[in-house]
Amino acid sequence: MDTPQHPPVPDTPPPAAPRRKWLRRTLIGSGVTLAVLGGAVWLLGRETTLQQIVAQVARASGGQIVVTGVSGSLYGRMHIGRIVYRDESSVLTLDNIDINWSPLQYFSEGVAISELHVARAESRSTGPSKPAVMPASITPPFRLSIADGRVSTLALVSDDGSRTELRAIKLQLQGDG
Repeated sequence: MDTPQHPPVPDTPPPAAPRRKWLRRTLIGSGVTLAVLGGAVWLLGRETTLQQIVAQVARASGGQIVVTGVSGSLYGRMHIGRIVYRDESSVLTLDNIDINWSPLQYFSEGVAISELHVARAESRSTGPSKPAVMPASITPPFRLSIADGRVSTLALVSDDGSRTELRAIKLQLQGDG
């Protein structure tokens, strides 16, 4: 009587359990996600990113807005050396603007600016302006608050050269939709 012969057993280990593959894939996916999020947080916190965003806003204005001397971070303190806004009848110039805010507050409090300080603001009339029209509403589309707003000097200059100056202006603002 012949006994059946069994084929030789290879020395390879059995395939990994499906559970281990799932765990490994989850850990790799989580690690990649954390690396991408960490990179985005780092990138948004850089001063050059803030400068690029401000430059993009200025370009999108079609030359009406010029911004110089931008430094700081989107995550906290920012300094802007000068902002100039021009329209057909006036020029608004803001010098040495310091802003302190926390963008994470947007999800709980809206745009919450703890400090907004302007060393000098000047509104210069460059010609006849259209009559002012009252807006239907001045309600912002999001919650907005300024805890400590200050303008050291505000100059109002008309096209005939007359000048009015206000000093040491302090304000607070609370508003929502």
